This record gives sequence, C-alpha cells and structure tokens, in this order.
Amino acid sequence: MITIWLSFYLLAICSQQCSNGGSCTGPNSCTCTSSWTGSQCETPVCSPQCSNGGNCTAPNSCNCTSLWSGSRCEIPSPIIYSQGFVTGYISGASSQCTAWLTFQSQLISRPYTSMTIKGTNNPTGITLTNSAYVLGLATALRTNTPYGPVYSNGYSWAVGLCGTNYELTATGSVCQCNTGYTLRPCLGGSSWGGINGYTCNASYQTMTVIFR
Repeated sequence: MITIWLSFYLLAICSQQCSNGGSCTGPNSCTCTSSWTGSQCETPVCSPQCSNGGNCTAPNSCNCTSLWSGSRCEIPSPIIYSQGFVTGYISGASSQCTAWLTFQSQLISRPYTSMTIKGTNNPTGITLTNSAYVLGLATALRTNTPYGPVYSNGYSWAVGLCGTNYELTATGSVCQCNTGYTLRPCLGGSSWGGINGYTCNASYQTMTVIFR
C-alpha cells in the first residue's frame, strides 16, 4: 500500500505550477476552478463569453472595444463627434476635419436608436429618433454616399457632398448657407457649418453629433 501511494505522489507532479487555485492532479495536469482554464489554469473564464471583439481579462470581466460597453460588451457605445470652431477660415486639413473623418469611419452598421446634433448655441440640441433614418444617415456618412432629405422630428435630415467631402444637415438642403443645423468640417474656408444659426461665416462654437 505504501508503495502504491508513493508512486501516485511521484507521478502527480506539475513541472509548471498550477495557477489561480488550480490543483495538480496528475503528471503535468492541473484541475482548475470554475473561473479559470488552460494547462496551468492561467486563462480566465467569462460566462457568457465577451461579445463584439471584447477580451476576457479576469473571471467574468470583459475589456470592451471603444464601440461597445456592458458586462459582456453587448451594449453599443455612443459614437460622438465634438469639436470647437472659430469664426473665419479653417483649413480642409484641420484637426476638426481629421476628427470628422475618424467619426465617419466609426459609424458601423448596427442598431441605432437616435442621433443628436447640439452645440454651444443649443446645448440640448435636436434629436432624430427614427431608427431607420438614423441608420441611413450613419451608413451614408461612413460610405460617403448621399442620403435624404428625410423628414422626421420636425427637421429635414440629409447627408450630401459639399466640396470634396460629405456634410450632415438638418436643413434639408446640402451645401447651402441655410440657417439651422449643419456640419461640414472638411469643406475648408469659413463655411464649416453651425448649430441653431448661420451655417456660413458662423461665430465661435462647439458642434457635437452623437449617434446612439
């Protein structure tokens, strides 16, 4: 009997120690707790699994990409553009334009519930709640294609070409100096848009767009 137990003891050796509370139950064989897996119990377990490109970094803890949130990265994060503009000329290669192009590229096809345009001249802003129209505007901005105008929530929403880049407007007319809500950060010059006012030669302001 002593010989049998001694043989088992000698066999149950793990050359690399089991981690995170795991037990060495056979030659180089770890039995892990329910929160860990892997040959040395080094890999955390998330159940359910992390979604949408999220990484399981600790037991039941997901590290999500910037576009998703929630305990399992299942909730879309708001996609936000917000930049300050000064009265007068702005280069078509400005930081405001660079941020706009990045914003456009982030508008992946996913379920959207609303889009808000706001800024210094209207901190509350205006909101589009027709999810089909919101997706249409997001897709148009991401793919640089015209969309609209579509009427909803009291405004006429559209995406269209102005100069060499695409603008977003709630005035119903693209590449016009209509009073209202328009963003065209990559046009260059002084007609970069405006919130709740002039959209050409506008005064200093911050302009923000939020897709949810």
